[in-house]
Amino acid sequence: WVFEKQSLDGGFPIHLVLSHKCTSEQSGLVAARALTQLLLEAYPASATRWVNGKLALHMAIENGWPCHDLLLAAHPEALDAPDPTTELFPFQAAAKHHHVSASPISIDVTYELLRANPNHATTLRREESRGVWAQA
Repeated sequence: WVFEKQSLDGGFPIHLVLSHKCTSEQSGLVAARALTQLLLEAYPASATRWVNGKLALHMAIENGWPCHDLLLAAHPEALDAPDPTTELFPFQAAAKHHHVSASPISIDVTYELLRANPNHATTLRREESRGVWAQA
């Protein structure tokens, strides 16, 4: 099946799609979600694979894809996986994306990701109070 075939870099079709910027037009966002859902239904394990140092969730957040909930349903552990390039947890990456793009979607994504695991904020706060690394 074509959705289960890896490319030369080890990626699957979902990685190829999510590695490109998503449109900001409403109709395009609806289509983007539908495409992501189709790819995940065809091969859910693709959400668990690291490609070029990133999970599909990292790529989606970085490129403005409105599908974090679909990706987390397929791979909930991704919520606890910092992006190895930026060392940011998914909620932090979404907040950074909002700061850079001013996208109203990314602030919702930030909130939803943080709400899915509020322990990350507690950990960061605890580290900051001890004078250890704190990322904002």
